[in-house]
Amino acid sequence: TFFPDRPDVLSTYTVRMAGPKAAFPVLLSNGNRVAGGEGSDGTHWAEWHDPWPKPSYLFALVAGDLVARRDSVTTMTGREVALAIWVRAGDLDRTQHAMDSLKASMTWDEEVFGREYDLDCYNIVAVSDFNMGAMENKGLNVFNTKYVLADTATATDGDYDGVEGVIAHEYFHNWSGNRVTCRDWFQLSLKEGFTVLRDQLFSQDMQGEAVKRIEDVRLLRSVQFPEDSGPLAHPIRPDSFREISNFYTSTIYNKGAEVIRMMRTMAGAEAFRELTQAGIRPTVLRLSDESETRVNAVMGGHLLRMTGALAVATFEASTPDDAERTKSETEAIFVRHGAKTRGEDPARSWERGRFSAPVLRDALLDIGVLAETLETATVWSSLPRLKDAVTRAIEASLGARGTAPIVMCHISHVYPAGASLYFTVVAALTDDPLAQWADAKAAASRAIAAAGGTATHHHAVGRDHLEGLAAEIGALGIELLRGVKRTLDPQGIMNPGVLVPDRT
Repeated sequence: TFFPDRPDVLSTYTVRMAGPKAAFPVLLSNGNRVAGGEGSDGTHWAEWHDPWPKPSYLFALVAGDLVARRDSVTTMTGREVALAIWVRAGDLDRTQHAMDSLKASMTWDEEVFGREYDLDCYNIVAVSDFNMGAMENKGLNVFNTKYVLADTATATDGDYDGVEGVIAHEYFHNWSGNRVTCRDWFQLSLKEGFTVLRDQLFSQDMQGEAVKRIEDVRLLRSVQFPEDSGPLAHPIRPDSFREISNFYTSTIYNKGAEVIRMMRTMAGAEAFRELTQAGIRPTVLRLSDESETRVNAVMGGHLLRMTGALAVATFEASTPDDAERTKSETEAIFVRHGAKTRGEDPARSWERGRFSAPVLRDALLDIGVLAETLETATVWSSLPRLKDAVTRAIEASLGARGTAPIVMCHISHVYPAGASLYFTVVAALTDDPLAQWADAKAAASRAIAAAGGTATHHHAVGRDHLEGLAAEIGALGIELLRGVKRTLDPQGIMNPGVLVPDRT
């Protein structure tokens, strides 16, 4: 019997282990323990059965003299799952944080992704001589103690965060990698990049989104960017290899996570596109990106455990039946694109707070915080590229002044051909806030022009956008507008020099 080295070759396993009880008092393998007993010669045995088909690389077997921290968790359907973290006797008192992290990650995966654990027990084994960081063997994760043991006497805050993140990462593999696997190893980033994204989102909820996002981007810039510009650069989905160990890189893990993060945002925009082109017309249709979603949740007074983008739709019609029909059609398209219904609370919260932003802006200025906005529009196919370009331009401009910003974005208006992007920027004020924002706005305008966006969407046409408007519509477009203005305003008394530049 042999197994081709492909992750899509799956088998179920039943394992019977036996050995001297004095030397190997603990016998563990994948799945659920279904039988066990003792022999007359000082031996004992255990039988394990994993009902879920898995590739051979997820098989694990552990025999040794270990002790366990035990706990349990009740799943979303009411099943009780036995949890155990197995370590050498001297390490047991440093496993509580790992157990707390495991329970938190199991609950979070249910609440955010709807994924319930699928066995009766979950075991983690941590020994110092395991030669890798951690491995997601089905139902029996094997760790180096670096990513399990922590106490306040010896561990830093970073150590605690690392334990939490790696425990979660390996647990999340139960669905993203184990139950739902790849076709071949060239698709490694499909499971590793996706699972990195999942553990990043989990850590954002546990620690704080802004701090975690900055940490992740710093890692990307310091490790993955040099890799991408070096001799071992490779795509997240390579077509061939000479050395397979080169696959397990920051490109596969961290860049893969960024690509999948971008795809999550695009999925929301695609739902809006389908909705609009199908002729379905909610009264309000708005899509906030991840940053705006979380900020609005906090400002609304409720810390929602949401990841990804929040879509808000409201419905008015001549009859209740017509409004309900439009709502049902909208919801069906959203669900088909992977959305989860959150009820009416997020929309109600948005309605209550939509007019408070101008007041909040003044309050922020009083305490030294810049809060500004800009908007643009483009065709559907260019939306992700435009959003990314503008965000990076603003971050680079304000970051160069030592005032790293929070950049939020939402789709505010939709059309059959495209949609608008409305950006909100928050940063610490410098000594020269006018120049600070002027530079950032100019950088954003250049990025908009380069990415094929409009100088502005439907309002705010004026002095701030003269240069961008001319670059967008060209000399002929400017002459056309001048002709309209001459006809409607022959004396030139209506906002001179505002819509189009004066001739020099």
